[in-house]
Amino acid sequence: MRQVTRIGKKRAKRFFSICLVYTTAYIFLPAITSAQSTTGDYKNQLMFSPLRAIDFVNPGFELMYHRQVSPRFSTAFSGAYMVRVFSNNAHSYNGYRISLAPRYLLQRQRQSTKYVGPEFVYYNTHFPSEIASYNDSITGFQSDTFSISKKMIGVNLMYGKQFYFNRFVVDLAFGLGIKYRDVRHFDRRPMPPLLLKDPNILIESRSERKNWTMNVPMNFRIGYRF
Repeated sequence: MRQVTRIGKKRAKRFFSICLVYTTAYIFLPAITSAQSTTGDYKNQLMFSPLRAIDFVNPGFELMYHRQVSPRFSTAFSGAYMVRVFSNNAHSYNGYRISLAPRYLLQRQRQSTKYVGPEFVYYNTHFPSEIASYNDSITGFQSDTFSISKKMIGVNLMYGKQFYFNRFVVDLAFGLGIKYRDVRHFDRRPMPPLLLKDPNILIESRSERKNWTMNVPMNFRIGYRF
């Protein structure tokens, strides 16, 4: 079973690397080989994601840099520091998330632009002091403190639209994709056989597993053009 899991993880990383190389080449080659200049006054954007800060499961601070490389193509790179933004116990959760998103510009207007393209994501977080509680009918109420390591790679197909207000930008996007999760628990006591299910949605999202699953990402960003 462990050998199958390792093979699956290696294939996932290989698939992610191949997609990244080919898509980056697909985006940048037209910009290098084409003599046509990029239309529009602003080629660069710096954006912040308010939704990431209030995310119920994976909160953090996220910034994105967006660069238009040709009249029909652009690419965006985002990085996030994963931390409980609105919590007194901010050190109980930390990590990072990075993504690369090449974009094909479907419809470009003076006040808005529609786009579509893949998004490649890598996510790595650590929960140093997680607590699970349950009621054992034999020994009574029990609690367990343990740590969690959570890693994820994913590929999403995103569709979005940007709205322009002079130099300011509002970016709305959603999509559909797949992701591979590798969640491991450390120093956790075995729970009773009939009480193996974790008690809430946050713990459920961090349940120990290695698997592929569907992903439905969406985001809202605000930023500045220059």
